[in-house]
Amino acid sequence: MTGGVDAALTLPIFDHHVHLDDPSLTAPGQLALQWRAAAAAGLCGAITAGYGPERDADAIAALAPDRPLWRAVGLHPWWLAAAASDEARHAGLQQLERQLEGPGVVALGEIGLDALRKQALPIVEQRRWMARSLAMARAHNLPVVLHVVRAIGHALEELRACPPPGGVVHRFGGPAELAPALCALGLSVSLDPSWLRRPDKLAAVVRATPAGRLLVETDWPLDDRPWAAALHEVRELVCAIAELRGEPVAAMAARLVEDARACYRLA
Repeated sequence: MTGGVDAALTLPIFDHHVHLDDPSLTAPGQLALQWRAAAAAGLCGAITAGYGPERDADAIAALAPDRPLWRAVGLHPWWLAAAASDEARHAGLQQLERQLEGPGVVALGEIGLDALRKQALPIVEQRRWMARSLAMARAHNLPVVLHVVRAIGHALEELRACPPPGGVVHRFGGPAELAPALCALGLSVSLDPSWLRRPDKLAAVVRATPAGRLLVETDWPLDDRPWAAALHEVRELVCAIAELRGEPVAAMAARLVEDARACYRLA
């Protein structure tokens, strides 16, 4: 492996997609404990992604002067699908615009489309709310955090109709041929450690993605693992990306950190 396995133990990781407002993190002191362990494991910054208005207070509470942590706020497609009515969705959108002025906000999202929720909210309706969120991102000049599941064609149509001022497709699922099309719209693509189980497809995506447009993430707490354990898998992913691109591991890790910061304009 380029750069050596030992180098991976100290790699800095900017985890640009976590959910520190998740209801599973309500035990007193739990988040502080997870943050300390993650920092010891190489975490050098994070973005906590938005889900819906009800979680905004918990996301704000996660901010602290000693944490390099920022926020995105959005209406997740799951939130939209679970909303009781269009009136509730419209109220959520109004709240979202107010939340953009809240502390630590650097992006709008998660927003997007999820075909697995089309029984609760048809794709045509999901597209309507995605279009409104994209327009809001343009009006506020904010990058977007996109959730797209089995609806990439629909998403590309909305993105081309209203190109956002930058952003990222989080947990990009492929195929590799889509990466250049997304990057041409000013977006980055983000990989999570599940790509390690598909080495051939990982190689194709890494080679298809332009320099500066590739990010890595944990999407923690996606399962029951500690955050530090999820970051360990991200380090393995960084090592694999470095090997595929023929670069030293340390240099690749540093570049991925800077690319994440650039995506969210944290210079």
